[in-house]
Parts: sequence; structure tokens; C-alpha cells
Amino acid sequence: SQSCRVPCTPCRVLVRRAVSLYAVATSLHRVLSRMSASGSSSGPLGTTPSTQSKPLSGAVPKRTLRAPTPTNRLGNPTLKRSESLKENLDHHPKRQRAAAPTSAATAAKQIMDLKKRRRRSRSTCDVGTAPLTSAASRNALKASGSTSTLGSLASKHKGSTMSVAPSAPKSKGSGSSAALAPSAAGKRKPWDLQGRVKDLEELVSSLAGDKKELQILHKEKEQQVEVLIKDNSELQVQLEHVKRLTLENDSLKEQLRHKTNEVAKVTAELDSTMTKLGCCQREKQSLQETVSQLTGNYAGLQAEHSAMQLLLQNEQEKCAQLADSLRQSQEREAEKDQQLQDAEMIRRDLHNTLQELKGNIRVFCRVRPMLPSEEREGERPSHISFPDEKTVELVKPDTEKVMAFPFDRVFPGSATQAEVYEEVTHVVQSALDGYNVCIFAYGQTGSGKTFTMEGPPDLDLGCPNDSQLGLIPRALQQVFMSAQELQNTHHWEFTMVASYLEIYNENVRDLLSTRPRSKQTACQIKQEKDGSMMVTNATKTTVTSPEQIYELLRRARKHRAVGATQCNEHSSRSHSVFQLRITGTNRQTGVGSRGLLNLVDLCGSERLDESKAEGARLRETQHINRSLSNLGNVILALSQKAEHVPYRNSKLTFLLMDSLGGNSKTLMLLNVSPREKNLAETINSLRFATTVNQCDIGTAHRTMQASSHY
Repeated sequence: SQSCRVPCTPCRVLVRRAVSLYAVATSLHRVLSRMSASGSSSGPLGTTPSTQSKPLSGAVPKRTLRAPTPTNRLGNPTLKRSESLKENLDHHPKRQRAAAPTSAATAAKQIMDLKKRRRRSRSTCDVGTAPLTSAASRNALKASGSTSTLGSLASKHKGSTMSVAPSAPKSKGSGSSAALAPSAAGKRKPWDLQGRVKDLEELVSSLAGDKKELQILHKEKEQQVEVLIKDNSELQVQLEHVKRLTLENDSLKEQLRHKTNEVAKVTAELDSTMTKLGCCQREKQSLQETVSQLTGNYAGLQAEHSAMQLLLQNEQEKCAQLADSLRQSQEREAEKDQQLQDAEMIRRDLHNTLQELKGNIRVFCRVRPMLPSEEREGERPSHISFPDEKTVELVKPDTEKVMAFPFDRVFPGSATQAEVYEEVTHVVQSALDGYNVCIFAYGQTGSGKTFTMEGPPDLDLGCPNDSQLGLIPRALQQVFMSAQELQNTHHWEFTMVASYLEIYNENVRDLLSTRPRSKQTACQIKQEKDGSMMVTNATKTTVTSPEQIYELLRRARKHRAVGATQCNEHSSRSHSVFQLRITGTNRQTGVGSRGLLNLVDLCGSERLDESKAEGARLRETQHINRSLSNLGNVILALSQKAEHVPYRNSKLTFLLMDSLGGNSKTLMLLNVSPREKNLAETINSLRFATTVNQCDIGTAHRTMQASSHY
């Protein structure tokens, strides 16, 4: 058979069916030829009963033909399926588009032919058969050699069908024969081979007719395929053209959209520009009016400018004169500053000379007033008198012997805190000048040492104008005031570092520590290479105002050891030492100074037979008396110019080593009780103070240094 020029699926199906039918017809022809050759020697049509009941050797298992199905006149449903495929193909959207160029008359003719074929196929009887491929049929016939397996074939007679059943297997030595099964309407007898052959011949002739029709249909399909190919080519060209036009159309639409947007944008800009133009025109008109006004003003300003030029010239001349005056004033000011610096140096030298003339160890004596409780008891200080400001006299009641004790200054009980400090202020000033200064209060217990140094116990240190302020807060006020004055007038800058210690039973304690005493680290006294004394583990606070100092004093007052004895209800049981290290630098000259201010409140000396101390108080009294005795020994050694001064015999003298020697200024403020029962202890204190007052420890020297900033 011929094949289509184009691999069309419907055409392939038709060709396959035609080839299959041709193979079936050829197989039937061979079977009939063999059956006619053997018909003369066996029963009707050459068969025997034994062979009729046995199937051909190698045949497939028996199967019954299906019920007849309506077919076309060719007796094969393949043509019906091909026509259905053709109809679906003709109605396919793509085929409709491809066949669009054909004329309406041609399309109508094709539809009429299709309807005729359908009516012709309905008027005939269809034969149902199992489709067999040509290759499968040929292989089956070759394998059997003498038999063939036939599927169910449809008959052309009315309602008559037949089924070809496979023969039973042959016994050894027997021949082969085909068993034909009659249809359900009128089955032929098994021995009626001629009838069966006749049926097969009719089937073959029918298949031959179908084959011719299929060939004709195949040629028509080929012609249609050629037309469709040609139409498809034309449609492809048209499709490409349409696609190209579509792309161009889309591009033009996009360009049109962009142009439309640009036109809208330009239109908006034009409107905005027109609005701005209107504003500019109005502004131009306003500016023109302003220009007219300014032109008139300009003429007036030119006249004023000419006048101002003359004034400016005069002012420039005045400025030149003032500049000369300013330069001369600055020169005079520089000279004055230099004179002030020289005067300050002269003042310091004169002040130091005056203090040296008065003595580097000075002793003041202060007799405390009678307490209200003592006055109520009728006591009068009749045994004490003050011939002048520098002498105190005592009269023994039993012998009426008068003893006179001269000092640098004597203060009676009526003297105020301010009067006492007035004599101390010159010594405090020396600390700012770069000297080591030590002021300590000495006397028996209950003589008013703590009152003189700090003030009453209930004193509010935040009130700088309180008349009860002691020497320590007053001295610190003076230090800060003098430092501020020197900074403003003589270009000095000062740094001050404060610490507050107590010596209790020969142990150094830090009174400014915020930790509990049980958790404090022990303080140790060490001597630096330059001879200054340093205390390890002690709190050192940089202070910039008196208020900070007052806060430190409040904290120290809470921590100091105080106890009651037979001699004093509020007796200090330790030596307290307030230290303020002052470092100064002159910004103009680059000269620096370093001073140390020690303010010491010593414990009161006690007689054991009077205090009747026991236990812890006894040990405290012993340490107090021993340290005071060592202080006297140090001062005595200094007065005698001894080679060895026993500073290390007590913690107090070792701590004050750099403030008791020749390079320091020392002020001892002796406090005396006015009570007659304390006369013996008063005499001992006055004798010790007289010994100290007679000491000459040499000339003090300032500690000067070059500033590292210059």
C-alpha cells in the first residue's frame, strides 16, 4: 500500500487497518485452498469425525466471537473510526483555520459525501472482528504451518454471525482440520465445510471491495493532505505576517502610551510654568516698584556714605590713638603684674622672716572657761591670772607661791574661737606658700582640745559663719579663699588632697573609709625618698571646695574612738591627724610649690591614780601617755640638736616626722583646765609647753619645684 506524504495520524490508522485486512484475506485464501485439496478423502468436504473434534496443532485457545456490532458495508469498524476521525479532524479548530481559504461550495460537497457514506454504512450489516496486525497474523500462520486463528468476523446476512473457534489439539499421527462454529441465528453443521468456505469466500470478496474503497479513500486523503499542506504553508506565512503585525501593533501601542504620558507630563509642566510665569510677572512688577524706591534711597545713602566716610576717618584716627593707649596700658599692666609677683614673693619672704623671728616652734596657751555645772558647784578660777597677753600665772593654795609661764600668746577663758584663730592664720598661710605646717592641740583630758580644733560636738559644720567653728574648719576656709585669690590675681592654680587618720593604741586607722572597721586594711606609715611621709591603704580625696571638707569632717567624727572616764565623760581615746597636701603652680612664671598642713588633736594626758582606768581604758591610757611622752622626747631632742631624734618610737611622731623637723613650722596650742583640782596636771602641762617654746629647730625652707607644664 502507498503511504501519505505527510505523517497524519488518521491516515496512518487507515493504512494499518487496510494492511491488516489484506493479511486476513490472504490467510483465508490459503486455508480454503488446503481444505479443498483434502475434501475428496474425508467425510463431507474431506473431513472425518475424529478430525472434526480436534483442533489444529499449534492453534490458540478457543474463544467465542463477540456479538455482532453495527458496521459499515465493508464489515469492519475500522472505516467507521476513520470516518469519525476525519469528521473530528474537519471540525478541529486548527483544521477549520487551515481550511478557511476553501470555497463554500467545496465545503458543502464534502459534507454531503460524508452524510452519504454514513447512511450507506448504517444500511449494511457489520461484522465484529478482533483487530489483528499484519505482522501478528503472519507470525501466527508461520508458527502453525497448516492452521490459522481467525477472530470474530461479521456476516453480511441479516442478523447472522459466525464465530471461528480454535481447534482442539491433535493426537499423535492424526491430521489437522478447522472447526467452524455456526452463528447464533443458523449455525452450520460441523461437517458443512462447503458452506463455511462459501461464507469465507463472500467475506474475502467483501474485504476486497473494502480494500478498493480504502484505496480510493486513501487517495482522496492524500489529495486533501496536499491541499492542507499547501493551505497550511499559506496560513503559516499569513500567521507569521499576523504575528509581525501584532508585534508592530503592540510596539506602536506602547509608543503611543509613552507619548501620551509624555504629552500629559509636558502639559502639566506647561501649566506649572504658566503659573510660575504669572507669579514671576507679578514679582517682576513688585521688584520694579522696589527698584524705584531703592534708587531713591540709594541717592540718599550715597550722601550719607560720604558723611560716614568722614566720620570713619575720624574714628580710625581715634582708634589708632586708643590702640596706642591700650598698648601702653597693657605694658603698664604687665609691669604691674610683675610688680605684684615680686610683691607676692617679697610678702612671702617677709612673712616667713616674721614667722622665723617669732620662732618655727610657737606655743599658745588657752585656758578654757568654767562650765555651767562647775560654776553651780561654786568653783572659781582664783588660782589663775593673766598679767599680759603672753603670760599665765598660777598660785598654789597651800604655799601661795606664784609661778609665771611665758608663751607666744595666752588666751583667757573669755577668748572666742575667732580670736584664737586670728593668731593662727599666719601659720596656715605658710602651707599655701609651700611650707610644711603642723598645728596640734596638747593638754590634759577635759581641757578643751577637741573644742578648740573642731568646735562643740553638736556643731553644724555646714554653717561657715558659726562663731563656734574650730581651728580645722576655719583653716580650711582660709586655704580655699587664699587659693582663689591667688588664682585670680597672681595666676596660681592649686590641687588639694585631704586625708584623716587616727592613732589608737599605736594602730593607724582611716577615719574616711566607708567600709566597716573589721574589713578595713591595716594602714602602714612609710617614708618616701624625698623625706615625705606616706600612709598606705588610707583614703585620699581631692577636694575643690570647703563643703567637701565639711562632709569629710562629719564622716571622721562618726568613726573616731571616744569613751567616758573618771576625768572626762566624752574623752577622745585616740590622736586624730587631718592632713591637707597642697600643690600649686603659677601659670605665668611656671614656678610650683608643695605644702603640707597637719591639724592634730592629741589625746589628753591622764593620771592613773585620778582616772582609775581599768581593762581596755587602762591600756588606752598607757598608750596615750607613752605617745605623748615620746612626742616630748622628740621635741627635746630637736631643741638639743641631738644626732638621733627618736621619731620611730611612736606612730604619732613617725607620722609627723616631716612636720616637726627643721623644714617645718610648728604651732603647739596648749589647753589648760581652770579647775583647782587639776592644778597639778596643769602645772605639768605648762612646764612641758615652756620647754617646747624654748626649742630652736632651725629655719624652715619652702618646697619649690619647676612645673612639668612649662
